[in-house]
Order: sequence, then C-alpha cells, then structure tokens
Amino acid sequence: MVSTSKHQRGISILIATYNGASRITETIEHIGAQKGLDEFDCELLVIDNASKDDTFAVAEAACARLPEKIVSRVLRQPIPGKNAALEMGYAEARYEYVAICDDDNFLDPNYLKTGYRIMEAIPQIGALGGLGIAVFEQEAPSWCPEGYACGPQGSHNGDISDITKGERCAVFGAGCIYRMSALNKLKELGFENILSTRRGQRVDASGEDYELCHALALAGYKIWYDERLVFHHLMPASRMTLAKLFSLRRGDGVQDYVLRMYVKGLRRRSMSYFYLVRFWFKSLYKATMSTLESGLKCLFKRNIRHRCQLACAQYRLLTVLNIPYCVRASRKFMKFWKQLKKHHYV
Repeated sequence: MVSTSKHQRGISILIATYNGASRITETIEHIGAQKGLDEFDCELLVIDNASKDDTFAVAEAACARLPEKIVSRVLRQPIPGKNAALEMGYAEARYEYVAICDDDNFLDPNYLKTGYRIMEAIPQIGALGGLGIAVFEQEAPSWCPEGYACGPQGSHNGDISDITKGERCAVFGAGCIYRMSALNKLKELGFENILSTRRGQRVDASGEDYELCHALALAGYKIWYDERLVFHHLMPASRMTLAKLFSLRRGDGVQDYVLRMYVKGLRRRSMSYFYLVRFWFKSLYKATMSTLESGLKCLFKRNIRHRCQLACAQYRLLTVLNIPYCVRASRKFMKFWKQLKKHHYV
C-alpha cells in the first residue's frame, strides 16, 4: 500500500521519557551527533511523561546544545503511560517519518540518514527497525538479557512481514521509524491499541509496538528490518536483576493473548466473533496445560529458564481467565477487522 501524507518530508524524533533525568542528556547528545542532516529536515520532540524528577529541565538544557539543523521542543504529558506520551508526539510531529528513541537508546551517527533513505526508497514500508546492541553498566549477568529490545530482528535484511514463513512481522518500538501516513491510515480504519506499557513490581507488560506492527501488516504495509540501523541500549545495573527478568516474563504472558489474536488474523485473513470464542477456549486449554507443565518442571529442576517459563505461563493463564478483558480486546480487534474487510484489506 502506498499512501499520500500531509506531513512534510523529513524525520521527527520522539523521546517519551519518565524520570529520565539521569540518562536523557546522553540520548540527546547522540541525536545531535547524527550525520547527513543536510539531506532532510529534522526535529526532536521530548515528551516528559508525568516525571517526578527534573527531566523537563534537564531535557531543555540538553536540547539547547543541539545543532541548529535540529529543531527541538520539550513537551509535558501529564497522563501517565507510554501510549499517551507517544500519541502526543504523533499529534505534534511535522514530518512524514517518525523515529522512536527511548531515553536509554543511543543512535549511531548514520541512523537517521540511513533510515530516511530506506523509507524514501520503499514507500510500502510502514515500520522500519534496526539492530539493538546492549551496553551494560556492569558485567552482563550469566542468564543474558532477553526482552530488552536487543539483537537481530530478522534472519535477513528486508521485508519480515510474512508471518506464514515464520517471520516475526514486528520490530521493537525502540529505534523504530514509522510512516505517519500509515499510522493515520490505521486511525481512519478505527484501530485502537489494546496493549500498553505497564510497569510494576510484579509485571512489566508492553507489546504495543508488536501490536502496531501487526495492525500495519493487516492494512497492507511492510514491516522492514535493516541491520545497518544500529542503536545501543543502555542496561543499567538496576535492571539486570532476576526480579526484573521474571517481571518481563510475566509481561510476556499478559500480552500473549492479544498478539496471538493478531497472528491468527494475519494467517487466516478471515475472522469472526464465533472464531474468537473458539480461540478463547483453545487459549484457555493451552495456557492451563502450559502452566501445569512448567510447574512440574520447576518441581524437579528449578533453574532460571524453567522459572521464566512458569512466570510467563501463569500470567498467560491469568489473562485468559480475565473474561471482561478478553471480551474488550475481542471487540476492539473486530471493530478494526470489520473496517479492514469493508475497505478490502482482508
């Protein structure tokens, strides 16, 4: 699909940050070091997402030192939650390409230039992702971080949209470059995020980036990966703990139900409420069996891998058992699906 856009040619960089005063300066400095900015217009929008520290003032000071080529603004979003921060950023963005840079991501100098050229050359791309490399504050833990937006996102460079071939059809939100006309098209089709970032002592849930990519693919856009887009992801010692790891695995379980619903849509290209009821019963059975199996493994060999599997399985089951949540998720999904069908995308 190729869409026209009212946005100007260029890149808007969005940094949604919560209590990021200790790390935001270095993130902005890496944006200031980008090469090839003479090829396109560029702006930086920092969205302070209800921070309780002096993130706003620190971000303003860092933005004041940026090259003149990069126009910058620091905004306040009092509504907590990353989705709210990004929605504000999308609404304020002036340019056709929007690069998401987390406040602990350091973009390599050629990141924006390379991303801009790829997006210009292939107008069918809805979301473009790169290679995240972990940077550890202290020595990396033996269990190795998983789920921290690091590592290759495909077995090859290029289109990773075909989920029937085992491709992930999604890229990390961290470092992703979206096409604004594609995001606007999703809005026209009635798309609403079901998943959102949620941080807590017990559960770190997200998945909104994968959900968005799946929705873009359903609407006919390509999801693209290119290893030349390199960013470094800071891994502070405070995050490299087993408690954090298990929290992330619980989050995987929470988001599993919704993401599998999209995957079924991408595979079937045919959906109905009747099918989603069957999908719920199958999900309940699989989640129950997975929890029992993982629990038995932990009884005999309680290593980190098995504990992670159990944490994920338990919260997958708890999510499926939350019937009101599953009903709301199904309604949102089917509302979007009906519009896709009406406009002959599926």
